[in-house]
Parts: sequence; structure tokens; C-alpha cells
Amino acid sequence: NDYRSVTPDKLDYYNSAFLFTPHGGYPQVYNKIHLVPFSEKVPYEEKHHLSEKIQLGQSDFSSGKDLTIFHISGGKFATLICFESVYPELVRDFVNRGAEFLVNNTNDGWFGKTHGPYQHARIAVFRAIENRISIARCANTGISMFIDPYGRTSQVTKIFTRTIVADMIHMKSDGKSSSENRTLYSRFGDWFAHVCCLVSFLAVFMALIRKTSVI
Repeated sequence: NDYRSVTPDKLDYYNSAFLFTPHGGYPQVYNKIHLVPFSEKVPYEEKHHLSEKIQLGQSDFSSGKDLTIFHISGGKFATLICFESVYPELVRDFVNRGAEFLVNNTNDGWFGKTHGPYQHARIAVFRAIENRISIARCANTGISMFIDPYGRTSQVTKIFTRTIVADMIHMKSDGKSSSENRTLYSRFGDWFAHVCCLVSFLAVFMALIRKTSVI
């Protein structure tokens, strides 16, 4: 976790990822932007201060603001903390800021031995395909794995099994220009889904009008 002083009497706490390098110095930091509701943060808590009145065992983290791109000698990458992998627009923003691969570190222990860890892991596959980017996924209780830009997985671990895996990461910039590496989704985001919603709404609206006119 990281923290920042807001006032002499107030600190903001963050769920954070740190990059430590052999050269020392202050590590690069990414503060989680999308917090788990009622677990890491009570929604709109800054307006109604509910967590100060009712304690449900939740954390009181602040949301990060910066889309941090970590720099290492081999390239640049971004980190998705826990369920941030379910947000395609967040991944798209990281890719468009220059991330050449992604790291998804997560605590899936609270799922237990259910379908949850498997479903959560498969979500990351969609993010890789949408942006043609590699992902290294590390889960404390599994499933850890590597995902290539086409959604193919390797070194997939079992849940609740202690192990170490290693593999090669395909860099997004390998042999191609930045423009060639940008997929339709990286370029335009969810416009296709928005158009589909609009067409569906218009179709339903027109059907209702026709039904009313017939009656």
C-alpha cells in the first residue's frame, strides 16, 4: 500500500503496485484506479461519509488518478490490480499511452475453490485479444499464466498450488510501428457496442410506434 499526506491530519491510502529496480531509488508506483465497491471503498463515501458511521470491515482506500506506465530496460508495461482486468476502457487507455505488455496481479483467495478464479482469469484473455497485447497474470492462489496477443495461454497454474513459472513475453512493438499495432478497439473503443445499443433502441422504439398506430 502507498499513502499521501493531504493535510497534516489526513492521509490518503492506496492499493498500489511498486516497481523496484536493481539501481535503487524510489520505486515507480501505480495506485489502483477502480476499487472494489464495499470492500476497498464505499461508493460516494466522500459525500455521505457512510464508512465513518457504519463499519462493515471494508477498507478505506482512495482511487488512484494516474495511468502509470512502468519503464524497464526491456520496454514499458502497465499493471492491472485485481478486478481492473474487467475494465476494457482502462486497458485501452494503458495501451494507447504506450504499454508494450501488461501485468495483472490479483488476490483471488476470497473466491475459494469455486468457478470464480477460472472466470476471473478468462476475463484477462479478452483484454489481450482486444488490444493485441501480452499479459502476465500473477494470482496469489492461482490462476497464474501468460497470455499472448491472440489470447493463447501458457504456463497455466492450478489454484492453491505453490509454483514458479517463467515464459517469454511478446512485446507489442516487436517488428511493427505503433500504428500497425493498434487494433480497431484500441483506436475507437466501444463505439461499435454503442452503435448496436442505439440501433436496438431505435428498433424497439419504431416497433412500439407501429404497434400503437395499428391499435
